[in-house]
Amino acid sequence: MRFAVILYCFVCLLCFSLQFQDLQAQQSIKLASNPNISPDGSQIAFSWRGDVWISSIEGGVAKQLTQNLAQDIQPKFSSDGSKIAFVSNREGVNQVFVISTTGGYPKQVTFHSEGSIVEGWHPNGQGLIIRGKRDHFWKRANHFFTISISR
Repeated sequence: MRFAVILYCFVCLLCFSLQFQDLQAQQSIKLASNPNISPDGSQIAFSWRGDVWISSIEGGVAKQLTQNLAQDIQPKFSSDGSKIAFVSNREGVNQVFVISTTGGYPKQVTFHSEGSIVEGWHPNGQGLIIRGKRDHFWKRANHFFTISISR
């Protein structure tokens, strides 16, 4: 009997979760931020309600790429348009993550305790240009770095 109650609660929670996602996807998106247009001009990535979304440049239904309690912001398309780099504070400080434009689980690519911000993709498409504060006697000194994402 206990198993049946637990199973029932799990199914109810799952159904509620799916309905909530459908309702959120059907809402009008207002006050989106950090827009970034794909290299071919067909899609736009943006931040809305702390997550990264992607949509046709013509409009229509937006697809949510990230979903968590953290703030996922500043999406940047790769040069071939297949990936998006973004900044998230899901690890406590801002770190850079990469996700496929088709969705999936984001891969964390920076791990510094002071955090990192994505500025753009390296022209070769295999790396990112990031900005961050690093152990330096000037507390507010930003430095730029190139990192590989192929590892």
